[in-house]
Amino acid sequence: MKTNTPNRVLDMNGRAISYEWIRKQVKNINLRVRSDGTVSVSSPYTVSEKQIEAFLTDHANFLFRALDTFEKQKKSEIAPPTFREGDIITLFGEEKRLRFLPVLGEKIVEKDGFLCVAPTHDEKKMKEKLQKYAQNRLLDHLTDFSEKAMKQFPEVKKFPEIRLRAMRATWGNCRIKEGILTFNSRLASYPLPCIEYVVMHEFSHFLVPNHSEAFYAVLSQRMPDWKARKAHLNTCQIQPFF
Repeated sequence: MKTNTPNRVLDMNGRAISYEWIRKQVKNINLRVRSDGTVSVSSPYTVSEKQIEAFLTDHANFLFRALDTFEKQKKSEIAPPTFREGDIITLFGEEKRLRFLPVLGEKIVEKDGFLCVAPTHDEKKMKEKLQKYAQNRLLDHLTDFSEKAMKQFPEVKKFPEIRLRAMRATWGNCRIKEGILTFNSRLASYPLPCIEYVVMHEFSHFLVPNHSEAFYAVLSQRMPDWKARKAHLNTCQIQPFF
């Protein structure tokens, strides 16, 4: 049998920590931060409140880290768009609010922070239409960045074939012998400096096929700020619509 006491609050270094205290048949005091961010402490029946508070204080660093991680995860959970009017669509790092304008027909227009498109009652068709628009724009940017990269990689004699594919584990890949660069279509949601970094990363593979020190030496020489761009790419709180 276990006994739950009402939730208690402990002031720890100026931070109010609410916790649930559960008495049950266990040998030790146990601390748990649940997936929803709540704090639970279980202890033998003989343990006093002062002992619980001392235990929590001794584990303050662990507790703060766990709660901070939960808060970061909570903030990063951005709801995906439903492709209805008023939804936020992120294109190349910029938020665009979806606006329906029947007069546009098949055209899509970006203006004053809006992404304007003719309405449809089929959300799947709207999603496909916006994805096709984003992919075409992404291909234009990838082509521009690749043309720029060709000047920085004179060793690459032939302009590569550029392809798009939805990928989960990587931003791009390079098939050296075939001269093909494939990029993640989800990049259409990310800032242009990040996309340019991915292009330079893949071009570097034409010279060094692996991720050895030699590879990063090439990348650092051609794009000195690649680490900052990569960090930005990996920490962007963006909900891609692919």
